[in-house]
Amino acid sequence: MVSMNGQGGVVVDEERLEPDTKLSRASAPKTAGPRLRSSEDLLGQNKKAADDMSRVAGLDNQGIVGLQRQIMKEQDEGLEKLEETVLSTKHIALAVNEELTLHARLIDDLEDHVDVTNFRLQRVQKTLAVLNKRTKGGCSCMCLLLSVVAIVILAAIVWLLIKYL
Repeated sequence: MVSMNGQGGVVVDEERLEPDTKLSRASAPKTAGPRLRSSEDLLGQNKKAADDMSRVAGLDNQGIVGLQRQIMKEQDEGLEKLEETVLSTKHIALAVNEELTLHARLIDDLEDHVDVTNFRLQRVQKTLAVLNKRTKGGCSCMCLLLSVVAIVILAAIVWLLIKYL
C-alpha cells in the first residue's frame, strides 16, 4: 500500500502488497540504493508510519485538524518551491530553444554560403581544365620561349646602344 507520510513523502507498506508486487531489496541492482535514497530525498524527509502515528497519538480532534492544516501548509510550501523550480526550468528551456533556433538559422546560412562557394569553385575548376587542355598542345610553351629569347635580344641591343653611344 502506498500512502503519504507527514512531510509529503511517499511510504510503501510492503506487507500489504500482493506477493508478486512486493519490493525486494535483495534482488534490486546494487546501484538502486543511492538512486532510491536521492528520490526519497526529493520527495521530502523519509519518515516511517510509526513516526506519523506518534505525532497523532496524544491529539484530540482539534489537534488532528491542526496537524493536518500544518501538513497541508508544508505541502503548499513544497509545491510553491516546486512551482519556482518548474518556472525556472521553463525559462531555461525557452532560452535553450532560442539558442537552438539561432544556431539552426546560422547553420542554414553557412550551408547556403558553402553551396555558393562550391558552385564558384566548380566553375573555376572547369575553366582551369579548359585552359589546361589548350596548353597541352605546346603552343604556350613555344610562345613563352620566344618571349624570353626576344627579351634577351632586346636587352642585348639596349646594352650595345648604351655602350657605343
